[in-house]
Amino acid sequence: MIRAFLRRDQYWVTLNQLIQQWQNDATSKAYLDSRFNFEQALMFVTAKDFDRARFFVNKEANDLIAQWQDMAKLSQVAQHMLVQKIQKVYEMKEFLQTTKQLSLQGQAEILPKVFQQFQSWIQRRPSYSFDKLAVWDDILTARKLYIDSYKFMFKKEAGFGDQIAALDPAQGRDEIRDIGAILYAQCAKGAFRMGMYDSCDRYLKTCLEERDRSGDASSGRANMRIVLPVIKLKTEQFRQETMNLSQGEKLERLEKIAGVLQGKLAVARREERDRKIVLPGEVREKALLLEQKL
Repeated sequence: MIRAFLRRDQYWVTLNQLIQQWQNDATSKAYLDSRFNFEQALMFVTAKDFDRARFFVNKEANDLIAQWQDMAKLSQVAQHMLVQKIQKVYEMKEFLQTTKQLSLQGQAEILPKVFQQFQSWIQRRPSYSFDKLAVWDDILTARKLYIDSYKFMFKKEAGFGDQIAALDPAQGRDEIRDIGAILYAQCAKGAFRMGMYDSCDRYLKTCLEERDRSGDASSGRANMRIVLPVIKLKTEQFRQETMNLSQGEKLERLEKIAGVLQGKLAVARREERDRKIVLPGEVREKALLLEQKL
C-alpha cells in the first residue's frame, strides 16, 4: 500500500498522516523501521523534508550493509535480491547530496550536475534479464519524484525549459528534455523483454503523456528512445492478435491500421499548418468569437 500511495501524488498527504499515526504505535513503528525505511525517505522527499529523508535512507543503507555481512556466501539468489536495492539507495543519496549543494553553491553551479544525473539515469538501468519489474517500478517512482523536486527548486529562476533549450544537441539536449518519457520507455522495454505486454502498454501510454508534457512534442516524436519501444510493442501485439488468422484477414487488418495512421497524420499536419498561420488582429478576434459561439 505504501508503494502504491507513493506513485500517486493525490495520496501523499494521506500517506503522511498514516505514517505519523503508525509511528506513535510501538509495534507499527518497529515494522515500518524494519521494512520501509526507503519508502519513508521517499515520503519525506515528497514533503521537501530532505533532512528526515537523509535519516531514513542512511538507516536503509546501514541495514543493507548489516544484512550483507550476515549473509551466507553461497546464497546467490538472496545476494542478488539485496543488490537490487543498492541502486535506488545510491540514487537517493546522490539526489539528497545535490539538494544540499544547491543551498551552498546556488542554482547556476548545480543545474549542470542535475543534467548529468539525468543522462546517467538513461545509461544506469536495471537488468532486463535478472531484475523483476517491481525493481524497475521502484527506481522509476523515485526518479520521477527527484525530477519533480528539481523542477520545483529551479522554477523561480531560469528553470529547466530555458536551460535545456540553451544546450547543444551534442550535450544531450533531447535526452534531458524527454527524460521523463525516456524513463518510462526503458521500463516498457524491460516489461516487453519479460513478455509482460500489458505492463509494457501501460508504461508506453504514460511515456507518450510525459512526452507531450515535455513542452516540445514535435521534437519528442523524433526521439528514437521513445519511438522504438512503441513500434516493437505494437508489432508484437499485432503478431499475437493475428496468429490464427489467414493471410487475407491479416492484410485486411493491416489496411485498417494504415487507414487509421493516415487519418492521424492528416490531422497532425493540419494542426501544424494551422499553428503556422498568423492571422491579422481583427480577423483573429473574429475567429475566436466564432469559435466560442460554436
